[in-house]
Amino acid sequence: MRRLILLIALAVLAMAAPASAAALRNTPGLATITVHEVTFVNIPHTWVFFDDVLFARLPGTLGPGNADFVGNSTEFYDIFYSDLNGNPDPLGEFLTVECDDLDGNDSGCNIAEVELNFSNGNPTVRACSVVNFFVWGSQGSMGSVPFAADNDLNTFCSLGSSLNAPHRLSVTFTFGCHPTATQGSTWGRLKSLYR
Repeated sequence: MRRLILLIALAVLAMAAPASAAALRNTPGLATITVHEVTFVNIPHTWVFFDDVLFARLPGTLGPGNADFVGNSTEFYDIFYSDLNGNPDPLGEFLTVECDDLDGNDSGCNIAEVELNFSNGNPTVRACSVVNFFVWGSQGSMGSVPFAADNDLNTFCSLGSSLNAPHRLSVTFTFGCHPTATQGSTWGRLKSLYR
């Protein structure tokens, strides 16, 4: 009986332990992460994989002095490791880019691609799918979201404007793709269901 209780306890602990082996930051040979943002032209922004900005979501509204990178004068971005739903997770398998674009007439927050770059000779890997996003405003385009992970630097998503939005615009990427089925609405979060 004591052995059974011990086995059950170990099984529960194993299931509750974080999946650090699957953490994106633990990808063998990972050196840097690059986000290709588009403000008239493609502008790459690169961080080493252990940069502090990747481990936490910035508080409050993004703006001057509170952004990991900037697009145009009204586009402010935050990037971090996350879970499938875009929640910050230092051991997450996913990468989330959030944006506050304060121009109500803008079709902003334009991401062309996200890349993992390696120091061990492996080729660069681009995100293969968007698993979660939030689009807002009349200039936001749900149909453009897949362009953020289509392996083409000439296409990009247009998330819209965060003016009067309930939260930041966002796009969450995966680098280990599985077949997906998606559900969503015109304005709001899209969830990808898989596994």
